[in-house]
Amino acid sequence: MRKILFLLLILSGFVACKDDDEIGFDVPVEFRKPLEFRSIPGGAVMKYYLPDNDDVFGVRVRYTNAWGETLIKHGTYLVDTVLLSGFTEACKGATAQVSFFNRNMEETEPIEVTFNTEKSATVAVFDSLKVNSFWGGFNVTYTSPAIVEGTVHIFYVGINPTTKQEDNILVGSFPILEGGDTLNFELKQALDELKVVVRTDD
Repeated sequence: MRKILFLLLILSGFVACKDDDEIGFDVPVEFRKPLEFRSIPGGAVMKYYLPDNDDVFGVRVRYTNAWGETLIKHGTYLVDTVLLSGFTEACKGATAQVSFFNRNMEETEPIEVTFNTEKSATVAVFDSLKVNSFWGGFNVTYTSPAIVEGTVHIFYVGINPTTKQEDNILVGSFPILEGGDTLNFELKQALDELKVVVRTDD
């Protein structure tokens, strides 16, 4: 009976040691210098300084974008910045979880960081957007930030030729340009009152 108990104790100790070995990558998330964040239109740029540790292969950042999706970005010793994109409105105090990973992609316990973002181009265009009368139609002007992405769609309220009902008539979809743009349109319908609808998307 004593021999059986002794064997069970040895087996339990072996299993416990094995579990400890499989915990993962146990390194504190400490950088050579503090993380730096620069807010940009639609997100932020994180500058990092990886430690002088051969076990650390890179940095991993998890965060939630404007649509509630979890995004994961990676950085290694080959670069020193990570782009945190996917935001629309300007945000103060956005959060992310930052961890290290090794060559086996094992991850350390993360630390939480906060950063700020600026309005994306798809939102910023409405701060300066203007609709003006133009010969035979109208034009739309806007300014945009230096970092742009997305599309602007221009409609006017007219009569749908298929349904013969009032509808938003699409006259064009265009990529948002860096710095801004002026878009000219000629009306195909005679209207007593012109209503223009502008929509953007990423």
